[in-house]
Amino acid sequence: MKDFVPFHLGLQHINRQTAIEQYQTTVATILHTNKPKQLCVVADETYLFIQKSSNNQLQRKCYSMHKHRNLVKPMILTAT
Repeated sequence: MKDFVPFHLGLQHINRQTAIEQYQTTVATILHTNKPKQLCVVADETYLFIQKSSNNQLQRKCYSMHKHRNLVKPMILTAT
């Protein structure tokens, strides 16, 4: 795990130029950028519903008063 994470996850595993050249689509470049060599990033959040935990502290942190369920809400950043 210590070898996988630095090379495949996080903001430091890829440089800006590589992200623009290899991962950004032409459509995203045309629609969302107004300068050449500009990176378009999308931030997405979603709810992941989880089972009730036997750990009371975790249960209290994961419970949503609005949804009336246990959930986590991860945020994902991706190039388009």
